[in-house]
Amino acid sequence: MYHRRPEIKWMFERRKKRKIDNSESEPNVFDDLPEELKIEILRRLPTKKAAILTLVSKSWFWLITTKIFPKTNPKLPFIGVVLIGNYDSRPNTTILIEALQNSDSHSVLPSNIERDRHYPFTFFTSQHKVLMNCCNGLILFSGCNESKRSFNYSYIVYNPLTNQWVDFDYVVNKPYVTAKSTMYAALAYNPSESCFYRVVQFQGFRCLNVYCSETRSWNKLRYRLPTRVSTCKTRWLKQTVFYQGALFRLSTSGHLLKFVIDREATSIKDQAQAIDLPKFQASKHPPNSYGLNCIGLSNDQINFMAFDKELSLCIWVLSDTYEWSLRTKLSKIHEKYGMENNFCRPLAFHSYMDTVFVGAKSPHLGSLFLSLNFEKDVCSQQEDNYVIETLNLEGFQSLNWLDVAPSSFHYSHVPFANGMAKKLSLQVEEWKPEHT
Repeated sequence: MYHRRPEIKWMFERRKKRKIDNSESEPNVFDDLPEELKIEILRRLPTKKAAILTLVSKSWFWLITTKIFPKTNPKLPFIGVVLIGNYDSRPNTTILIEALQNSDSHSVLPSNIERDRHYPFTFFTSQHKVLMNCCNGLILFSGCNESKRSFNYSYIVYNPLTNQWVDFDYVVNKPYVTAKSTMYAALAYNPSESCFYRVVQFQGFRCLNVYCSETRSWNKLRYRLPTRVSTCKTRWLKQTVFYQGALFRLSTSGHLLKFVIDREATSIKDQAQAIDLPKFQASKHPPNSYGLNCIGLSNDQINFMAFDKELSLCIWVLSDTYEWSLRTKLSKIHEKYGMENNFCRPLAFHSYMDTVFVGAKSPHLGSLFLSLNFEKDVCSQQEDNYVIETLNLEGFQSLNWLDVAPSSFHYSHVPFANGMAKKLSLQVEEWKPEHT
């Protein structure tokens, strides 16, 4: 089912109630223009203005979302980092750590988001749904109901800025899966490439179940990875990156796994690939011993960070030929706050700035969320080659960084599409805007 935000429903209701005499109405000149000319006119509009025009009609929605937005290459505001984990006695708790310093993100957010930034997460999690993944402005929630013969997985994809959300299911028979925990899912969405999204469900070590919003159907993609990567002795981290039609995941075997999801390869060996991680002497403190390193997109490139033997945070960038080059090395982080057992865990990358985020444990201050900025102009007068800042955890100073699944979080003004425009159903309800 397809849903829209209340403001949009009200605008549709107002337009629907407007009485127009067909005999006196003027012809719609714009609809008679060639499609190439329509695209040339609409692509000159700002992203927010174009998003509002998707309300005019289904044909305008289809034209703007499929032809205009993929060509505008909108820069999505980076909001912060989402932490998903079990805190104290509260399972599947979600925390949004805002990282809006040196950013104009506040200026692009509507008033309802400013009032309650945690509402997008608490609304669906209160309905027995678990936040599983975030990708370029969309959030994926998941739930599972077990019967005697199958597992029924229910998914919700949500855009908190436009308040669009859709729900759909996937049923797996029990002979093919033995536990709920084996079915991790991730989002694949980039509004600068397509208005459609994919939900990728990892079923064991041999199969991907891919839901495409354009066709509203599931497709099974089979792949084959080397035995040392796809055995029960290895573990794949619950952190994914969608980049150029593929999903990337870290494996404790020392590999970055690439899964092609936008097409079916000619061979199952080409559907997935294991890329060697950088060679370095890793430290033996908990994040590395558990394989809890980090990947992420920064300046449109895949980055990887981990602590070396000297407890310096090393950051590498991946080239188009799958070769790693050292981007920077940040030292003495554990000495700043007297880290307990030298504990520090890499969490996420800033999408556009030379900034990374790290979780730390201090015996005096508890759990800390650290922002490390290593931009040259910022650090020119510093003793170290980075500036460290502590961000507010809002009452979660005792969380366990080993039990956290981090994900970068953005906002997107671009409405996503779900199925063909002719099949798109928009609910219309009575709603009145608040008085200012």
